[in-house]
Amino acid sequence: MNEETMQQAREIHHTVGMLRDLLARNYTRGARATAPNLPCADLTFPQSNALMVIQQEDEMTMKELATALSVSPPSASAMADRLVEMGMLTREQSRQDRRAVRVKLSKEGAKTFAAMENQILQVITELLDKLGPDYALQWCEVYARIREIITKEKEALQRGPVEPGEAV
Repeated sequence: MNEETMQQAREIHHTVGMLRDLLARNYTRGARATAPNLPCADLTFPQSNALMVIQQEDEMTMKELATALSVSPPSASAMADRLVEMGMLTREQSRQDRRAVRVKLSKEGAKTFAAMENQILQVITELLDKLGPDYALQWCEVYARIREIITKEKEALQRGPVEPGEAV
């Protein structure tokens, strides 16, 4: 990796961190102002992230949640317990595997997630307006390409190693 690429990587890393912090800061402030009745104002950032991950998948096992959040299964289970107590998640045994526990958003969790998402979208919309239409379009195109690359890599990991002579 050359120095120019390394510097670009640093710049992206720094900017992504700033964006994450901006979204988290504004989400918390906005949630308390616009949805004080909803528990989203009291969620931690990791709890909010867990809701987002579960919402994207509709429902998932504790093992899948732990993997998606890059935490241990006991940590994911403890977080899910807290979210169940808050009324954000429902928990049930899997019908296919009685040992597995599945979680999904409750009605309250779905409502809370919608409020969170609206607040985040408002912040992003304001950024896009400040960027202007040309940069906003470029940003969307770059992110679409990043999603494409990540999706292909994820699919390749799920398929497993390629055998010699096997088509890719």
